[in-house]
Amino acid sequence: MFILGLTGSVGMGKSVTARFFAEAGVPVHDADAAVHRVYEGLAVPAIDAAFPGTITDGKVDRTKLSARVLGDAAALKRLEAIVHPLVRESEQQLLADAERRGEKVAVLDIPLLFETGGDRRVDAVVVVSAPPEVQQVIAAANAIVGKPYRYGGGHGKWEDSGYDCSGSESYALHGADLIDRPMDSTEFMSWGEPGEGTWITSYANSGHSFLVVAGLRFDTGYNNSTSSGPKWSTEMRPTGSYTARHPEGL
Repeated sequence: MFILGLTGSVGMGKSVTARFFAEAGVPVHDADAAVHRVYEGLAVPAIDAAFPGTITDGKVDRTKLSARVLGDAAALKRLEAIVHPLVRESEQQLLADAERRGEKVAVLDIPLLFETGGDRRVDAVVVVSAPPEVQQVIAAANAIVGKPYRYGGGHGKWEDSGYDCSGSESYALHGADLIDRPMDSTEFMSWGEPGEGTWITSYANSGHSFLVVAGLRFDTGYNNSTSSGPKWSTEMRPTGSYTARHPEGL
């Protein structure tokens, strides 16, 4: 079985690339997702023993744990000694299952593939890249994910307590200096160049707007969530009633 390593920096579209492989039926092991799983199960006892007070409701509290290891190389090493073997077990299980099924290819999605020596256990590596502006838009959008929806939010000032749809889109695009002031959804209907972009597309009508960046939708609605603030989704929404525009060259 051919093992393909997948890596790339934050904001490069690595998650979207992994999803394309998965949708094509290729087994994909997501190292980040595996860490989340062990933080909710297998790693909890060992982390509780090594870092008392970092467990909440039977799961690792990532904020508390980060505060304990940030800037402490020895503490980070102790954490990695707990987590990395469990993630490798998960990886090996996926590969073994794929081998038994007769799969021809499997993908290992590893953020720090070269830094951790992961390249030595794959047959080839795909490094996902994206233009700087795309990375900056994604980074800005990530900064407000989790903020609540607030009508008019993000229009009076960039840093706000909540954001509406066009306020969220404005904040993300401003992160790459693609706009210099907050815009409403009607304005986005005539912003930039007509049609869908290669990397970034704004979809807008008179009542709503959202972005699609590197294949992921950044939106305040149409999400499988109890909250309606800005967030990312792999699920597209119908666009028939929207005007598609994109920044020049993207």
